[in-house]
Amino acid sequence: PGGKTSQLLSAGFEHVTAIEANSRRCHRLKKNLDRLRFDKDKYDVVVKEGQKWSPKTTVDGILVDVPCSATGTGSRRPDVLRRESDISELLDIQELLANHCAEILPAGGIMVYATCSLLKEESEDQVKKLVEKGLVETL
Repeated sequence: PGGKTSQLLSAGFEHVTAIEANSRRCHRLKKNLDRLRFDKDKYDVVVKEGQKWSPKTTVDGILVDVPCSATGTGSRRPDVLRRESDISELLDIQELLANHCAEILPAGGIMVYATCSLLKEESEDQVKKLVEKGLVETL
């Protein structure tokens, strides 16, 4: 955990807030950021479900790294693949997270929707729903 957070910090983003629902993953994320010697004033790690989090100040952008079926990482990590029965619950969570992030993002803000799934319903279809609702525009 922390790869995307590390990349954002390395790219020079002024401040990064990482939201993670799983406390163990949060602990590992903090350890990884410490190991990489990032300035602790440049990031926050919050243990909370993303759809229940709201920023204390305005944010310029949000990277929504949704939980997914991991079909795009299956050849490297078959242990993370989910069964078909899990997909409908994942789709609901993905949509909830994406909608929440679109709603808290100010006009002109940038949202990146990220998933490691190869399934259309977890990627393009979710973004299409956001566009159809008028919550986002694509670049």
